[in-house]
Amino acid sequence: MKKWILAGFPLLALASIVLLGGGVREQKIAVIDMEELVNAYASEKGAFDDLNNEKRARSIALAQKSDAIETLEQELSILKPNSNEFYELGKKVQQEKAAFTFERRSMERDNDREMGSLVAEIYEIANKCVAAHAAENGIDMVFLKTAADLPREAGKEFISRAIVMRGLVFASDALDVTEAIKNRMLK
Repeated sequence: MKKWILAGFPLLALASIVLLGGGVREQKIAVIDMEELVNAYASEKGAFDDLNNEKRARSIALAQKSDAIETLEQELSILKPNSNEFYELGKKVQQEKAAFTFERRSMERDNDREMGSLVAEIYEIANKCVAAHAAENGIDMVFLKTAADLPREAGKEFISRAIVMRGLVFASDALDVTEAIKNRMLK
């Protein structure tokens, strides 16, 4: 079995040569730095600004709720431990803490989901620009030199694409078309 697999590698190498009109031509290969593209696009277009502003506002609201819980806990510490008032306020503190924890976790999930969605949109823009650049310049294959990190909620297809493409070990700087793609994206 191993012999068949090893024998298949030269065939794969031959299959990577494109046959055109009975002739053989070498393939043109390029690499891009997806992390640089995502960061440049997001920075230039202010893509993360709204998301960061919303996150900041929700964090402030959570901080205020945390302060309110702390105030309730201070009031609770003053009360007589076995009193009805102590029991009722203690119950309220526990409910407020549970609501706070739920809201904080919801905020984190929402932020991850929104960030993943935004990065996925930028990936799509980049992929379209890469395809157009490759077609215009006769490039047959484009590999990722680096992939932008994606939150879990970004979607399985984007995450698997990012993980698979991290296998590139070396590429000459002459193959790097990141700047050309970045310029195309920012038009």
